[in-house]
Amino acid sequence: MHFSLTKGVPARYCRKKTLFYILPVAFLFVFALYFRTSGLFRGLGDQGYIFHPDEAKQVLALFNFLGGEYVRYYGSLFYDGYPYGLNHLDEYLLRPLLFLFGPDRPDQHVLYGCARLLRVAYGMIIMGIGYHLVYRLVRDRTSALLALLLLALSPLAITVAHFATGDIGVDLFSALCFLFLLLYLDKPQKRTWLFCSGIAVGAAFSAKYNGLLVGMVPAMVLFFELLPARQLRLLVKRSCLLGAGAVLGAVLFTPNLLLDFKTTVGNMAANFAFIKNYNVPADILARPWLEKALLGFQANSLYILSSLGYTVCFACLAGLMIAAREYLAGIHSPDKQQQKHTIFLLSIALFPVFAFILSLSGKYVVQPFHFSYLLLPLIIVTSFLFSTLHRSKNVLLRGCSIILVLLAVIEFGRVSLHDNFFWRLEDNIYIEQNLPPSIYDREAFYTHRSDKIRSLFLEPPGDSVFRNARYTAKGPDARLWNTIKVAPLPQVANPIGKDWIFINGPTFPRNERMLVLSGANYGKTIKRYLVLPADAKIQAFGIRSGSYPTSVSISYGKTATVVKMDAHQQKTVVLEPQEWRVSGGRKPDEEKVFIIPLTITVPHNDIWLTLLTSEREVQLFNIFGGGQDGPLVLPEAIPAALEKEYFSALSRIRYLEHVPSWQVAAGKSIPMWGVALAAGRYRLIAEVDGLTEQSEISIEFEDARGKLHHGRRKKFQIKKGIQRIEYTFTKAFVPYQGRFVINGISGTCQMLRFKLFPDYRTIADDFANWRTSGIKPVWVSRYEKRDSSEVQP
Repeated sequence: MHFSLTKGVPARYCRKKTLFYILPVAFLFVFALYFRTSGLFRGLGDQGYIFHPDEAKQVLALFNFLGGEYVRYYGSLFYDGYPYGLNHLDEYLLRPLLFLFGPDRPDQHVLYGCARLLRVAYGMIIMGIGYHLVYRLVRDRTSALLALLLLALSPLAITVAHFATGDIGVDLFSALCFLFLLLYLDKPQKRTWLFCSGIAVGAAFSAKYNGLLVGMVPAMVLFFELLPARQLRLLVKRSCLLGAGAVLGAVLFTPNLLLDFKTTVGNMAANFAFIKNYNVPADILARPWLEKALLGFQANSLYILSSLGYTVCFACLAGLMIAAREYLAGIHSPDKQQQKHTIFLLSIALFPVFAFILSLSGKYVVQPFHFSYLLLPLIIVTSFLFSTLHRSKNVLLRGCSIILVLLAVIEFGRVSLHDNFFWRLEDNIYIEQNLPPSIYDREAFYTHRSDKIRSLFLEPPGDSVFRNARYTAKGPDARLWNTIKVAPLPQVANPIGKDWIFINGPTFPRNERMLVLSGANYGKTIKRYLVLPADAKIQAFGIRSGSYPTSVSISYGKTATVVKMDAHQQKTVVLEPQEWRVSGGRKPDEEKVFIIPLTITVPHNDIWLTLLTSEREVQLFNIFGGGQDGPLVLPEAIPAALEKEYFSALSRIRYLEHVPSWQVAAGKSIPMWGVALAAGRYRLIAEVDGLTEQSEISIEFEDARGKLHHGRRKKFQIKKGIQRIEYTFTKAFVPYQGRFVINGISGTCQMLRFKLFPDYRTIADDFANWRTSGIKPVWVSRYEKRDSSEVQP
């Protein structure tokens, strides 16, 4: 049998014990990686889809650095003098990788992904350093695992890993500073490690100006180590060495200090003052310094403490008292190694206290992620406190160690799970930017004022600050739409967004609350989250099928049903949710929404599912479905005072467009455009380019299968050049899924563009006639009643 030479125990036992700790360490790293990469790249494929406002300028800086452009001024304090130290580290790491695997200078879109990935890597490095520091300090793997777990779960640490900004740079360089300091205390090459610690301080300052505060830790270590022995000369020498390292670190990660020192320092000073006072009200700035400092504490203390974690903050204070007591008791102790570790712990424990006081007294408007660099020292001291309590022979103290772990894990875990839900889903800024142009013609935004049409509230402000901010979707004619709520017109799907459906505000003819599932032969499942204000409700789910029979499975807040559908059929289904998430509303006057999961599955063929948010929408859904699903209720007329405004507003609404660019020659019959249209009257405007002196074509609307229905065919004479033609038609509900067919009769032309919309004036006249005569419109039927062979010249 083989025995370990160091421990005197079987080697097999050592391997098992090592494996026992390797597995949880690996699991926690994977666990942390999941939280940091969840939703990491969301929105990067969409123009302007950036959450943190500092990302753009830092990625631009990285782009410039990779191009060898280290000095560039924009004449703006938002850019000039801003700390770009971490972007230089990005550059130093990316250059060899790009040399081997990619272009020397990727575009900024690619660099967003690269920068965010690097921040995840930095976060994992910080975790490794934290594990190592705790284990070296307390010689207890369980305490080191606790540090790893808390770092993996910390909401702030997860937040700064999601943004391509410099905040995690302070965390990284602080961690390196602490590591070098411990090596300074433990190893014989003291000047080397102290100098490296100073370099890390300078690098932290280059990443964010508040990183300079990290220099307090090595300063305190030197003070507590050398002052009791009255080694003042050595204290001065090593302080100078530390300062020299800090200067070198600042230059290494801000090379334009060498290239243009005077301008760089001037810009840094101006930018520091700009950031310090940014968004601070003028009346606050005018107050005396002490009063501003007190206001800073009053406004931000609880906010920052809650973001850092109440448990680890109070544990740090308790650990500070224990470390201070051990330091004072061990000043004259012969165990110098233990005293060195006590000095390190005391300095680490004092650092968050001093940094918290200095930061809040010096800046009135703060963001929680600016304090993320305090997490590592807080967690180190918390792990030290756990180790101290857990090793005690007192049962009560050992019980307190378990309570400490539970409180910290529950506090961090609750927030991180909440944040992860939103991280992995699209940000509401996408809807804010893209919903209005998907509803209105572009020209409408230039000629008419835009106001609120949809609240996009998802969550109250949290640690990330810039995620799911309080956006609203705005559009022209908002007063009219908010008054009528829904126009008495057939609707089509508006395929925008992939995660959220907001159930508030008016419903537009191009409706984002209508979902299309094209299951083909293999089926399809989609999942959405419905966001309902407290006073909103889904009255019913309106379901329509296409050219073939199918079925649809609906799960709405854990309430499930399966609906079987014939071809070209519609049904309404009422479901009440059993589970939902409440977001916001922590205070009585705060906005609150209910987030309800919706999962829809189609095993084959096509389904259109509409979320009907009012009884009026249910009635209109039935009318434009040919009256096949319930009694017909004549819709109320648009008030006479709004009628002119109503028709004007409809002229600015988008419905369906198609750009085929297909050539039509004599004898050709081309099914050019498949659409799903409810019953009603429609206008199709086509832009055609005549390629010969004279051409003739015809347009008709038929069943998508080409068998069930052929609508009225209309002929058009096309002259040479670009012109517009209009095809009007009336259709019953069947066929719901149809297509436009272009027939070439003579000559040659090219179809450039189609624009389809309801003939809203004629539909309004049909409703008016229904009210006066009691005769419902001809299109309010399931099947076409005309002679389908009729051709209109």
